[in-house]
Amino acid sequence: MEHNVDIIVKENKMNWNLDEKGVLTIKGQNKIPHYDCGSHPSAPWKDISDQIIEIHIMEGMTEIGINAFKGCENLEKVILPHSLRRIHAYAFWNCNKLVSIVSDRDDFKYIYDDRDYAEDNTLIFGVESFYNVPWSKIRWGDFYTRDNMLYVTFSKVARRLTLPEGITVLKSFSMNYLAVDLVVLPGTLETIEDFAFSNSIVKEKMMLPDSVSQLAPYALADCSILWQDSDTMKEIVKRRRKLPKKHRKRMPAYFSHYSVASIKRKFFEKFRMIKVIEKQPKRKIGDRLQSFVVDEEIDVGNSIYRRIRSGKVILCITYENNRIISVKSFVWSRKYELPAEYLMYPVYEKRDGLLPWRDSFVYHEKEDIIAGFVDLDGAALKEKGVLRLRHPDTHEEWFWSDDKENFGGPLEMDCLETWLSLHSDITVDSTAENKEKDWYRLFVDV
Repeated sequence: MEHNVDIIVKENKMNWNLDEKGVLTIKGQNKIPHYDCGSHPSAPWKDISDQIIEIHIMEGMTEIGINAFKGCENLEKVILPHSLRRIHAYAFWNCNKLVSIVSDRDDFKYIYDDRDYAEDNTLIFGVESFYNVPWSKIRWGDFYTRDNMLYVTFSKVARRLTLPEGITVLKSFSMNYLAVDLVVLPGTLETIEDFAFSNSIVKEKMMLPDSVSQLAPYALADCSILWQDSDTMKEIVKRRRKLPKKHRKRMPAYFSHYSVASIKRKFFEKFRMIKVIEKQPKRKIGDRLQSFVVDEEIDVGNSIYRRIRSGKVILCITYENNRIISVKSFVWSRKYELPAEYLMYPVYEKRDGLLPWRDSFVYHEKEDIIAGFVDLDGAALKEKGVLRLRHPDTHEEWFWSDDKENFGGPLEMDCLETWLSLHSDITVDSTAENKEKDWYRLFVDV
């Protein structure tokens, strides 16, 4: 189906047409307006954006507005006129099949601030105009740099990202929206501007080069990054303490992750129930920093692992639709120097009472334990007081005990029997019911 629409834009007409081949043609003597921001409406082709394969912008159009073609997931090619002078922020955001942009202007120049804008023969593009656009990486590689300054990083997802030597300045938002294992900064780096790492997550600790002499007030704000200890980091801590309280949340903060603690007076035989808490900052280790965005980096997994490593038995009762799904527990194995998991599917027989239908032992690496808790929402964990959030109908309750000698059978059954006596609405499957589930049931990990 072909679409042909005339639009009045600031008293000038803009006409656009999407033909049956997926070619969007835009004509006019004006700018393609901003969309989906402030008082600006959504783009008129938004509901059919998945049909757009090519975009032809005709001579006379001078600018592409904010968000104009954002999320056109099947867009492969764009042809730009000589009259086009500027591509605004997020114009081609997440057009992840766009591999060709044709323009007779050879010089594309990035700007963040309009104060940097100068009328010349270049085509200007703005913040994240080409986020997740293959064409940008084909044209510039991993980074857009100019005059020894890094303006844009195009490789957003990687295991290791190494910045080229010679870079002296990280401009604002130059490293934003990263999701990488490690970033290696160059030894030539001198300045990091405000929000250079905005909304980025870097898993491994980063080293701040000694060459860095200037850190803007919010240089390391709004990110989830751990930094290795240094005198520069200690200075950041001192500066942060002097900021008004309302501004501190955007500055690097001390470790303030979610952890676990015992619930007072909640005993189940030799077990004690545990809940999620938010750990308080420790002033004495102020040189250990990460961003204030803590909900994405939950430390519950490390807390659980430390308890297991110190000799505690950690137990989890999982139930759904008022039926027990599984009971599993963890303890440290001296033989293998690994956490051992004991997993069972309990049944209830009238004659014998509560007993396991099937059980097994599995050994885990440290990372297996921690990984079970790192990708969930910290705020929800804190609010609900649970350790993990799975499907809304699936519930987990967690306990710990010092009685590691009875790990793997009687200890877990004692806890479960006590817990069931206080939860009359929860039932346990029979052997027959467990056998039916056993055909498709998979052993679960952490």
